[in-house]
Amino acid sequence: MNWNETLTKLTASSPCDIVDVAESLFRKYVTVSHSPLGNFYGEIPGASDNVILLDAHIDEIAMLVVGIDADGFVLVDKCGGVDVRTLAGCEVTIWGKKPIFGVFSIVPPHLKKGKDDESLDVRHMGIDIGLSQEQAKEFVKPGDWVTLQVPLTALAENCVSCKGLDNRAGVAVLLRVCELIKQSKRVLPQKVVIQLTQMEEAGTGFVGGVTGAQAWQPTQAIVVDAGFAAYPGCSYSTPGGLLKGPMIGIAPILSRAMSDQLQRVALEQQIPFTLDVTGKNTGTNADRIASVGAGVPTALVSYPLQNMHMPVEIVCTTDLEHTARLIYAYLMKGDDLRE
Repeated sequence: MNWNETLTKLTASSPCDIVDVAESLFRKYVTVSHSPLGNFYGEIPGASDNVILLDAHIDEIAMLVVGIDADGFVLVDKCGGVDVRTLAGCEVTIWGKKPIFGVFSIVPPHLKKGKDDESLDVRHMGIDIGLSQEQAKEFVKPGDWVTLQVPLTALAENCVSCKGLDNRAGVAVLLRVCELIKQSKRVLPQKVVIQLTQMEEAGTGFVGGVTGAQAWQPTQAIVVDAGFAAYPGCSYSTPGGLLKGPMIGIAPILSRAMSDQLQRVALEQQIPFTLDVTGKNTGTNADRIASVGAGVPTALVSYPLQNMHMPVEIVCTTDLEHTARLIYAYLMKGDDLRE
């Protein structure tokens, strides 16, 4: 798989079209279906009817239009944990009647009169699209999606920078898992269901992950999401880092048996990894998938990402490849780890 080409396709899509784009990439590997809430599902048969669910949320941090002021500036509200510090001067796309490009405007430092905190509120910003209020209303209305407009840029050491890599890179990882399964020409020990879920970033209680797990009643689940890579000024030692491989989660809600098995598989396959240990919830779909029904043994495998929820998120495609190979090798083990 060409990682840069795949990531470009996934990150450049509008919020309304992303599932169609994903389907075009996955359909040659899986049997496709959808949920009423917009989840994408892909089934791969196995020797057993037991289902192992592979989850990656497909939504991204974004904003919604709430109005247009008298001067034609488009006003927005956050939909997800957008890092407002990074928005000043940022280019965006408003997905209105047609894609409209704009830039975030803010009071310049000369005129702030010491009110620095005010600049950190998206309600004190506006998007300039170069139109009057009357003209803007022809193309933009409240409820239209707004996404960051930052194309994929190649960096050194197989790293790339772009908006939306959380969690479009996770979607790409699961696509690569499907490709590895097809290339192997082996029968999976158990049925695998890929689910690409909506509404993870929106703060709606991980609804996409919950409804998907309820629909498929899996015997195990693996969630793929972005993890924090080491970054300048971090207040404690961050376990993950670019070029260090996948991060295997350990948390009270996660299955220790699955985590241990992932570590064994990584060592057997000589895949580099780190442990991401937390004494609280993981902040991912894993927290809710694990508690569906009578409980679903769930693991979290993250890829290290820098600058999370900023316009310039960074991942290393070598880490993504190792993450995909770890999950593939785990699937082929076929151990029943139900607790």
